[in-house]
Amino acid sequence: MNILVDGRIWSLYSAGVGTFFTSAILEWVQQCDADTFYILLPKGLDARYELPPLPDNIKLLDYAKRFPKRLPNIIILQWLVPRLCRKLAIDLYYSPVPHLPYFIPSKVKTMVTVHDVVNIEMAHTMSWTNRLATSIFFAQAIKKADYLWANSHYTKSKVEEYFPQRRAHDIFVGGAVDRHVFYPRILSDADHQNLRQKYGIHSKYILFVGSLEPRKNLKFLLGIIPELYQQHGIQLVVVGGKSWKSTDIKDIIEAPEFPKASTIFCGFVTNEELAMLYSCADCFVSAALMEGLGMPQIEALLCGCPVVTAHNTAMIEVANGKDGAVTVEGYNPHDWQQTILNMIKEPKTVNPQQLSEYDWKTIISRLKKMICTIFLLLTILQTQAEIPIVAYYGIPLEHSNVNRFKEFKEAGFDVSICFYDDTPVDTLLRILDDAQKSDIQLIISSGWVSVQPHVGIPRLKNHPALYGYFLQDEPWPKDIPETTRRYQAMAKHDTKKPTYVNLLPNYGDGMPREIKMPPYKDYLQQTATIGLPFISFDFYPIMKSGIRPTWYSCLEDIRQQSLRTGKPFWAFALCTPHLDYPQPTNEMLRLQVYSDLAYGAQAIEYFTYWTPKVTKEWDFHDGPIGIDGQRTKTYTLVKRMNQELRGVLPLFDKAEVLTVNHLLKIPAGTTKLQRIPANIRKLKVVGRQGALISTFRKAGHLYMAVVNKDYESDMKLYISARSNVTMLDKQLKETAVKSSYKVGGGDMLLFKLK
Repeated sequence: MNILVDGRIWSLYSAGVGTFFTSAILEWVQQCDADTFYILLPKGLDARYELPPLPDNIKLLDYAKRFPKRLPNIIILQWLVPRLCRKLAIDLYYSPVPHLPYFIPSKVKTMVTVHDVVNIEMAHTMSWTNRLATSIFFAQAIKKADYLWANSHYTKSKVEEYFPQRRAHDIFVGGAVDRHVFYPRILSDADHQNLRQKYGIHSKYILFVGSLEPRKNLKFLLGIIPELYQQHGIQLVVVGGKSWKSTDIKDIIEAPEFPKASTIFCGFVTNEELAMLYSCADCFVSAALMEGLGMPQIEALLCGCPVVTAHNTAMIEVANGKDGAVTVEGYNPHDWQQTILNMIKEPKTVNPQQLSEYDWKTIISRLKKMICTIFLLLTILQTQAEIPIVAYYGIPLEHSNVNRFKEFKEAGFDVSICFYDDTPVDTLLRILDDAQKSDIQLIISSGWVSVQPHVGIPRLKNHPALYGYFLQDEPWPKDIPETTRRYQAMAKHDTKKPTYVNLLPNYGDGMPREIKMPPYKDYLQQTATIGLPFISFDFYPIMKSGIRPTWYSCLEDIRQQSLRTGKPFWAFALCTPHLDYPQPTNEMLRLQVYSDLAYGAQAIEYFTYWTPKVTKEWDFHDGPIGIDGQRTKTYTLVKRMNQELRGVLPLFDKAEVLTVNHLLKIPAGTTKLQRIPANIRKLKVVGRQGALISTFRKAGHLYMAVVNKDYESDMKLYISARSNVTMLDKQLKETAVKSSYKVGGGDMLLFKLK
């Protein structure tokens, strides 16, 4: 993968964001050593950054001599970034600040980091130049970025509050400091004395770290330090460069009544010296008005330095519940002085183990997993011509040959999920050759793939007939950690083709007790941690007694999980009868398939193609291909269904489903249609089960799907619409809208609304 990085931070030293960016990018580059990182430096590299020797997969693009020194970085990046994206074949553009240049090629994915919302909530503390820049670029970047990275849960919550309409559904959260630098330092007496002499420290001291800007509220600390110094001999040591309005601070410390020896301004110090100052301080103090993360608080605690900090914004997240950290509500000088004195007189032992989430290794590992999943999904969507028709339990090993694969293709299938156990890899390659000749693809289940992925996947992964790898069917909640481990082991060997896991359905009270099933939404959230590129679940709704009551609520939950994660979902239709599941009819297949599509499914799976062998527990029979290898009446039924399905799949392929509602009978967990879709004047149904109404957008047009929820009888649809509304047949040909339609059992009508 080629990643272009906005490296302007390295061109002009910034203590907070610069430190964050440096630590993050160095860890990211190390963990993703197969990727190439192009760091764009519009004004060269600031010497104050203490960078180690850079690995070979970092390429510094230094444009310091190409542009006038006074030309703003924003203008340089606007011109350079789109050109470099094309020239270097960039896959991902990353900016450590919320700024996206215009005209980045659409195929390039974008990610920005949001550090705070100071420009929204405390704009008066910013310089006019920063206010101007953020007013132009901040909101635009957050709304348009494909992926957002917030440095804390607090910042994430603020982005969600202020930007509910944004492209990125999920927001990645992670922020840390460099643990190679910030850890408890044990200084010798001589080193301790040298440190004190260097900075003029002659008594107990509290430490402030940060730029001298209004938001950091150093003025408040300067207001309470005279009494602390004069009555208790406590000095204030200030580490940080000058910033906007630091002249206000100058006025305070130059006032005649201010005790000069009480406060020491160190200016810029190296990270090594800063870690020693933390380790020797009696406590770290911050009275900031707002922090997006609170990096100095984390640095202090990691160095074993107790922390007294303001009870607001992300500082609550960092300090609350941590040994050796106290937050102070409000800005009453006496409260602060007393809290600082108590911390110094009775210091609390800091527990660095409580800061495990602030570790760049684990954060970048999660980021890497997210990015790999993203680009795996993109690869699937780009190579997938349209919604695939998939058969679970396709063709058995002994019948996996060209003729059988052609028969499979004739039935209208694209992908076969095949179970080959411990079949040698050479045999699997021969089978893939036969599949390729038949223009189908395989998802392969084999021990050489799931148990020994380092052996099988490297040999199989480049075969054009390989769709992906099968890992597990219906993982129980207790299995998810192990499934995640195995998934990551497989995905490590192939970042382009998907690993398939099929999830449990929500059968409500019908779920076996031994599964210990949590609420279904919780189960979906747990499985999201696996990192799957799409959500596959099996729900067989039609039984001899009728439709399972939880079917539509399960579809609702799956759709919402798909929207939350930005991942498509695959859904099933049952075509092999067994137990209490009846012999399918055309109407039954239609109801399952069209309901799946109306909710937004991006693959249709059938259970099964080949009829599995009968066991004591399962009495499978009459699948499309019987146990004896002969075609059954179900083969013709499924073939006819797939031929009909082919006509409408292009319309649903990558469509954006906007609403899904129900008319007449409203199943539990679903919503009643309250508002008639655009350009429809009247919509009424008459039937036993009512209708499912879905609206979706495709290629700039708005569509409506109406599905008859009854597979046993027809439904009457009465409709009145504006003249620009058309009805689409199963070949997507447009005709004028009539006033009424008879909708067959389980069937679907399509309308183009605008």
